[in-house]
Amino acid sequence: MNKTETKPAVPESERLRGFLQSASAQLYEGEDKKGIENLLAAVSELEKLVESDQGSPQPRIDLDRLLPLMKTLRDCIKNQDIAGIADLLEDKFYPMAAEWMKKGGSI
Repeated sequence: MNKTETKPAVPESERLRGFLQSASAQLYEGEDKKGIENLLAAVSELEKLVESDQGSPQPRIDLDRLLPLMKTLRDCIKNQDIAGIADLLEDKFYPMAAEWMKKGGSI
C-alpha cells in the first residue's frame, strides 16, 4: 500500500458479509436489480478474500467446501432462480463468511 492509499475502514470479510446480507434481503424483497448488484459485489469481494487467503501461510478458506457452493450459485444464476440465489446466500454463504471471521477476525 503506498502513501496515497488508505487502509480500508472495514475488513474484507465484514464487507463480504454485508454484501451477502444485502443481496439476499433485496432478492427476497423483489429488488432484483439491487440484489444482483450486491451479489456481484460479494463475488468480487470473495475473489479478493480467496486470493489473499490462499497466499497466506495458514489458509482459512476451505476451497473444497466453497467450490461446490460456487457451482450451485452458477447454476441458480444460469436458471434465473432468484429465490434459489437468495436462499444460497442466506443459508450457505453468509454463515460460511461468519465462520471465517470467527477463525481470526478478518481474512
